[in-house]
This record gives sequence, structure tokens and C-alpha cells, in this order.
Amino acid sequence: MKVTFFFKCFILVFAVLLFQGCKVYHTQKVTLEEAIAAKQKVKVLMWDKKFTFCKLIYIDNQLYGTHKITSTTAKKLDNLMVGCSLDGKTAKFKLNELEIQEIYLCKK
Repeated sequence: MKVTFFFKCFILVFAVLLFQGCKVYHTQKVTLEEAIAAKQKVKVLMWDKKFTFCKLIYIDNQLYGTHKITSTTAKKLDNLMVGCSLDGKTAKFKLNELEIQEIYLCKK
């Protein structure tokens, strides 16, 4: 059976759409200081569960992770939320450094 040009284009577009939203993280762990300095998306392992944050920040010697309010991370960590941005789209979560087991940076 001969594959048509239209079918090939459809498969190509479908594959692009399928993989467009995927985030890939480095397999090498980084330190907390490296993750804060990178100011990019991170995957954090706490309590044997994985959470993603847009970035990690220090404010007054306290560690915070930021993420969109509508994200699954925000829903899972609702009890750790301490504030949100002025536009109401980004939440800030208070994190305990001692509970963080591993940190991975997002590949660009």
C-alpha cells in the first residue's frame, strides 16, 4: 500500500504536537545553589515525590519555589503556598531545604 503525501504530513504534524509540551530534565543532580543561580525550571524530589517549579528563589534566608497557580504542583502543595504574584497567576511555596532529596535542571 502506497503512503500518500497527505498522510506523511499528518503524521509529522501529529508528532510535533505530541512532543511539543514535553519537558526534559538533565539526569545529573545539581546543588541547591546551582538551581537558584540557574533561574530556570527545576524538578525537585521531596518526600519521595517529584515536583516541578518554574524556579527556586531565596528571600530573607527562606527557600521558595514558584509555579503557576493552576498547575498540578500547586494543587499538591496547596498547604505550603505562602503567596501569589500581583496578577494572581504565579504562586510561591515555602520549602524546607532539609526535605529536598534531589534537584534536576530542565534542558533548554
